[in-house]
Amino acid sequence: MTVHIIGAGMAGLLAGAMFRRGVEVHEAADKLPNNHHALLRFRSDEIAHHLNIEFSEVEVMKIVKPWRNKVADAAAYSLKSNGKASLRSIRSAEGKVDRRFIAPPDFIQVMAEMQPDIEFGCKVDRDLLEWFGKQGPIISTIPMGSLMQALNYPDVPAFASRSGWVVKAEVHIPSDLCATIYYPDPDVPVIRATLTGTLLQIEMVESFDRALWAVDRIMEHVLPDFGIHPHTSHSAELVQQRYAKILPIGERERRKFIMWATDEFGIYSLGRFAVWKPGLLLDDVFHDCQKIISMIREGHNYHGRLPKANQLRSV
Repeated sequence: MTVHIIGAGMAGLLAGAMFRRGVEVHEAADKLPNNHHALLRFRSDEIAHHLNIEFSEVEVMKIVKPWRNKVADAAAYSLKSNGKASLRSIRSAEGKVDRRFIAPPDFIQVMAEMQPDIEFGCKVDRDLLEWFGKQGPIISTIPMGSLMQALNYPDVPAFASRSGWVVKAEVHIPSDLCATIYYPDPDVPVIRATLTGTLLQIEMVESFDRALWAVDRIMEHVLPDFGIHPHTSHSAELVQQRYAKILPIGERERRKFIMWATDEFGIYSLGRFAVWKPGLLLDDVFHDCQKIISMIREGHNYHGRLPKANQLRSV
């Protein structure tokens, strides 16, 4: 049996590394995609032990840079980041210190090196997926809407997402500070900024005005909020994010498709885009991967039955 993994991003490489053997990874791009623009934080070190990769334990503080009041700040931040006013996770960002585990900077590359077979330039369609399905189960990490189209799914909902911009910078000072600051002020294009040691990631709205807010101005605005002089030496680059935010679809139709793809084609969905679930944490992806591996090895779907795509192989 061969397990085919669609996508060589974080979720796909993680699945391949956890299986360790009997897998093939297929990626549409012509090289390894790295869509993570900062060091990867985990709430536990389970994945470090599972993959035998050393993580760094740190203490992290999260705060909101006040704008009006807690209600206005929560609503404004939500409107700014995903286009809808609602209470958001910044409610819990009140300066509490939490323990986190940081993956090494080359984590993506290390996991890629664990894969014996990565096929680049592989565009998936229904015929290819059905051919893969004859050889074994499939783990899809591509966006749910893309998989729906490839499988000719009849009830495709409207998927919405927002693009954005990220400043990736290295601040040239000695630092082991780990902190995140949220910016609800609608007149400031920054959504949030995260400093991990000397690495700073600043996320901006999709309407970011590069003429008005040059990178140096962004840095001068954000650095003092971390207690760093605004003119501190740094190196920075601006990167565009296609999926800065994904907006939810109906929970019923989301689950319906995930189970349909597994029942009919033996395809298991893994990762934030594949299950189209905003706010899915990296720890959640790891635990989901464990569950999928268990289902595949035990030969059943979410209902505890053999997927239709695998029934002939069991005869």
